[in-house]
Amino acid sequence: MLWLFLIACQEPFGADRHDLVGYRIAAVEVALDGEVARPRAALVSEGRLWSDLPPQLGWYLLDDADAIADSGTVPDAISPSPTLSLGTARVLGLRATWPDGTERLATLDLRGIARTGIRPEAIQAQPLPVDLGEEALELGLEARRELVAEEGPLPTGGLLRLTPERVGGGDTVRWMATTGTFLELDDHVTDWAHGQLALEDGLVEDWAPASPGVVSFLALSLGAGAGRFRAADLWMGPADEPGTWVAGRWLPGEALVGPTWVTLSADDDAPSGLRIAGTVATPAEPPPGPCAAEGQALDLDVVLTGACARQELVGVPLLVEPDP
Repeated sequence: MLWLFLIACQEPFGADRHDLVGYRIAAVEVALDGEVARPRAALVSEGRLWSDLPPQLGWYLLDDADAIADSGTVPDAISPSPTLSLGTARVLGLRATWPDGTERLATLDLRGIARTGIRPEAIQAQPLPVDLGEEALELGLEARRELVAEEGPLPTGGLLRLTPERVGGGDTVRWMATTGTFLELDDHVTDWAHGQLALEDGLVEDWAPASPGVVSFLALSLGAGAGRFRAADLWMGPADEPGTWVAGRWLPGEALVGPTWVTLSADDDAPSGLRIAGTVATPAEPPPGPCAAEGQALDLDVVLTGACARQELVGVPLLVEPDP
């Protein structure tokens, strides 16, 4: 099975590609099995990685990428994760339409797919020994290559080195976040400042640190026409509430130990728009899921990709498997 990948090839697109802001199709990946394609997209709704009313996703099999802009073009599927028979199509198109009428378009060239991109399993974050408020601090590429990452807590307003775990040696990793400033180091690794940082000739010109809290990231591993995305959260500064890590995402509310059945409630300040409301007894039979697989552990990607509206996950028994 091959995986294709798209990042930021959408219209209109005015923000920096690193910033998870506004309405965006942040990435598209497609599982290919012979001539059958199963695409999905990472979606940003008003700067959030979840939505109460996800966009309608129309997928198109096209001969020409420009055809996606024609409102008369009929989609081949309308679904967060359809199954498509490619046939002779040269381009995969996506039109995301939010309830307020906002539209975003994206296209992916299906030709010349060379190999598989590897999903990052996790993101390793380590602080770097610098004070961003220091006068005339040098942070050009060569200066940052000399910095050695440390172990320890992630400081508010600090500089981190982010490394994706398990990616292909020939892949390139692209990075996005809900806040902060990226200073990419090489094809895989990036430095990231927790705040708004401006450099002039490698020297810090302006620095505005961010407040403590959770930051959401998207790491996108892409090779020669192939790639996959991984969402992850980081607590900058000490966590000020209990919660549980689930596949690298932060789910506030309770600190769970081991697989646990819970109910969730809405929380606009949580990275996925959800928090643990409480634990419940193990159901005698797996409950029917409106958008998630029955009886399987909660995957918070379902709100990132629009497979679930947030409200579909509120108040129903769900199995949560905490990270070790």
